Amino acid sequence: IINLHGASREAEIAMANVLTGGNWHDRPVWDHTAVVCPQFLFTNDIEYYNPTDSLFYWHNIGATGPTWCYGEESDNHEDHPRSFSRSSYQCLDTLAVLVLESFPNLENLVFAGHSAGARFTQRYALVTRWDIGLNSPRILFNYANPAVYAYIGPERYVGDNWDQFAIPPQNEIDECPEYDDWPFGLQNPFEYFFDITPEEVLENYG
Repeated sequence: IINLHGASREAEIAMANVLTGGNWHDRPVWDHTAVVCPQFLFTNDIEYYNPTDSLFYWHNIGATGPTWCYGEESDNHEDHPRSFSRSSYQCLDTLAVLVLESFPNLENLVFAGHSAGARFTQRYALVTRWDIGLNSPRILFNYANPAVYAYIGPERYVGDNWDQFAIPPQNEIDECPEYDDWPFGLQNPFEYFFDITPEEVLENYG
């Protein structure tokens, strides 16, 4: 299980939640389950902990929420220079490969997240492209309470009718022309998936 923390970036709480849940109803599973909970650092964390310059970090909360949720490139501010940058989704790709190499007999690989971690997980499920081979484990995505989802197409729900979708009327698009941009839609994507097609997204999410 790779469990993504929320906007508060408390990886230890994300870990504790999974460990507690694994023992519900007297069904301990830890003799055959590994749990990994990465932490995505903000600029504030770099300033507070002063780690080595080998660690990635992302700038603090942006207009659409935590930028690491959406696969944005890590930061390289003049106060904390880095000679490299990576998409947060690339970081998860690498982590997943390390897990698979560490556990070659793995049967299931679960990506999970709550709140901001759910925003990350839902979007990562849409656009990830890493190929783990024919003998790979079953891949599962489990996310809850993401606040907002990414839409696959330009349609949005109509009024209060959650089962009816249509492209918004032009006057509404004029008021919010970026409504279908990433991270709310698939337009103007980040570099990690800049050339992905709607067909690939549907195949990932199917």
